[in-house]
Amino acid sequence: MAREWWQDAVVQRVRGPVDADDASLRRLAGCGVDAVSIPACGTSPEAVAAVARRAHALGLKVLVDTDHPGDLRLLALPGGKGAVAETWFARGVDGVRDRRRPPEAARTRWAAPVGGALPSPSGHRGRLVETSLVRYSAGTGARPAVEVELAVDLPAAAVRELVEGAAGGAATTWVLPPVGGGAVGRRRAAAAAVLALALPGAVELPAGVEPGAAHRAALRARRGLGAAPEWCPAPPGVLTFVRRDPVGGRGVGCAVNRGAEVVRLPDPGRVLVASSYYGLRDGVLLLPPDTVVWWRL
Repeated sequence: MAREWWQDAVVQRVRGPVDADDASLRRLAGCGVDAVSIPACGTSPEAVAAVARRAHALGLKVLVDTDHPGDLRLLALPGGKGAVAETWFARGVDGVRDRRRPPEAARTRWAAPVGGALPSPSGHRGRLVETSLVRYSAGTGARPAVEVELAVDLPAAAVRELVEGAAGGAATTWVLPPVGGGAVGRRRAAAAAVLALALPGAVELPAGVEPGAAHRAALRARRGLGAAPEWCPAPPGVLTFVRRDPVGGRGVGCAVNRGAEVVRLPDPGRVLVASSYYGLRDGVLLLPPDTVVWWRL
């Protein structure tokens, strides 16, 4: 079954229509971003409609985030009590997210409150940042969705457990963690971003942080990848997987070093994306800590 655009979308969050002018939208479209997300609070429907017209001309989708205090059925019903959502759809937006209350399905699946820890069998924890109800077109029912922060210090085993836990049920969006201080913090944040773009699910880029060079290469390479990663044998502290194009069988491989030492891996061939420096010597890939590389299969 073909995946919907929103299941693997890369969404750039903006602070408001003023940050979604023509130049900004052209830049995002050129980088390979799929959609922009605009907060409803303090934003007029007319301003959002103007953004939607410009975005659609460039092939971008537009999402509106609302914290309307009404019943969650506001997003589930066409017309009537769903008038809030319908107002936005009438202005041309492609999706509405209600973040006032978490849907029970999402909270039950993750067994964690918003802001709470996500347990994993290995004992490590991620963080459930937010849950919401999502509608992607007028007149359709809402879908539960979760946003999960991909913490920079999660061990490789815990990353795999979070990915496997996100495989079904509510749609999952990987949220990038705050950038830490110093060279280590920046390297870890870059690795988290490149890793998130390699995973199945949507990715949301925070407001004020537009795609860099590594992001742009990853955005191009992730198009058409299959939904599920195929896990590969790897040394302790390292996560290695491939994601294939379900039609042609090609795709990308990804290796993540969450350990404390440089690891030696077989030379994968053509490296497409790297979050930081790496080495190639005598048929061996030297992967430093807190580094992610992608390669073409």
